[in-house]
Amino acid sequence: MKHLFLAGLICTFFATAHAQVSVTTGLNLSKYSYPADPADLSSRQTIAAFNVGLRYRNPLSEKVSLQPELGFTQKGAVKYPAYPIGFTGPLKYVNRLSYLQLSLPAVASFSLSDTDDEGEPKFEVGAGPYVAGLVRAAVTIVEFDDSRTTTKYSIGSASSDAFRRLDYGLRAVTGFRLLRSVGIHIHYEIGFKNIESNPALKPIRNRNFSLNLSWMFGHTKN
Repeated sequence: MKHLFLAGLICTFFATAHAQVSVTTGLNLSKYSYPADPADLSSRQTIAAFNVGLRYRNPLSEKVSLQPELGFTQKGAVKYPAYPIGFTGPLKYVNRLSYLQLSLPAVASFSLSDTDDEGEPKFEVGAGPYVAGLVRAAVTIVEFDDSRTTTKYSIGSASSDAFRRLDYGLRAVTGFRLLRSVGIHIHYEIGFKNIESNPALKPIRNRNFSLNLSWMFGHTKN
């Protein structure tokens, strides 16, 4: 089932990717969103990760384009456990979740000059859904002496698994396209899916902020 899902993401993207393709990469700042007591809020910390992918730009009108993107992105969080007095254990757990992700934002472009020439800088803003398949989940256990151990999490829908394979949500994007081909954009992703497999535990949803650079190949008209 997982192979069909991942193959479907790839085929959906490349079935239309015949022109105006961008290579994009950037920095992720990711954490979890979940119900917590006020005293437990400090346990949710951000990790720095990365993303890389291909984006296809399909103009729908003079101002609006559909920009599906297929990429590899890493999300997760840092967890600091709270120990009762007299007990101790690892300092923190660094969870890294690696996804193959397809996003489908619609993006509006606005010229920053009066001429609206093809090569002029443009401001872009948009939003759309994303769906992602978890391909690897790992935790790095950091001790107080800074020793580290990395192990893999199990992936699936059983209560014994650590994380569900499927994630989906909304991606918002804003930024600038410069000199026709170069882009710099900020993305924010809100996960709607509970990625925690065990129903007895708190639901967990991904939150991800990213700063990306892109280079577009092919002719652009807006």
